[in-house]
Amino acid sequence: MTSTAVFLAREGQQLGPYTSEDLARMAASGQILESDHAWYEGMADWQNAAVVLRALGIAPTPATVSAATATADDATVAGGQPLFFTASTLKLVLMSVLTLGLYELYWFYRNWVLIKARTGQDLMPFWRAFFAPIWSYYCFKHIETTAAENNAPAPPSAGLLACGYFILQALWRLPDPYWLISALSFVPIAMANTTAIAINRKLAKDAPENDKFSGWNWACMVAGGLVLVLAVVGMLLPDAA
Repeated sequence: MTSTAVFLAREGQQLGPYTSEDLARMAASGQILESDHAWYEGMADWQNAAVVLRALGIAPTPATVSAATATADDATVAGGQPLFFTASTLKLVLMSVLTLGLYELYWFYRNWVLIKARTGQDLMPFWRAFFAPIWSYYCFKHIETTAAENNAPAPPSAGLLACGYFILQALWRLPDPYWLISALSFVPIAMANTTAIAINRKLAKDAPENDKFSGWNWACMVAGGLVLVLAVVGMLLPDAA
């Protein structure tokens, strides 16, 4: 039954399709959770993933039984790769403000890449980052759920963070100088980022801290900072008669 296309259901989302070989590797590495359900063509309804694995001749491993163990094993399999992309709070704030919010899109993009690799979801990281105000809830929800599964400090609710981010992003349309309030759009991201850092420290202890500024970071901050300064100076100058 190696050609069978199997789908998984996790937290209301459909993942896959996967082959039996894929499922065997995922079960062995602890990427299939106790709460997962599975279905393939010919089944009357979704069933617990462990039941479907046995039907396909795949023996569920101990990692399949515990959601917390599965998440931890997933981090180990990734060779210490962090579950989420993070930056130190200082770096996140400076990069967000001085790149006029572009770093925030990069933060979302890198996290969607990791989420896609970890969950197997059929998603497009670039477009989810490009339309970050729309998709931010789902990214924040991944962080919130992972924190709950692993007893990490919980962030504010994903809905609250997403609403705050959406509103702050929309404020750039305000007249001078009130549009500057939109520069605070990093605040909801910083809250989620703090939780993501705690998750990485717990599950991927060898992952490096992203707290240093590269040459590219400095170049982006200088360029964006000059644009920001010019915009502020332009507001302060009197209008031409």
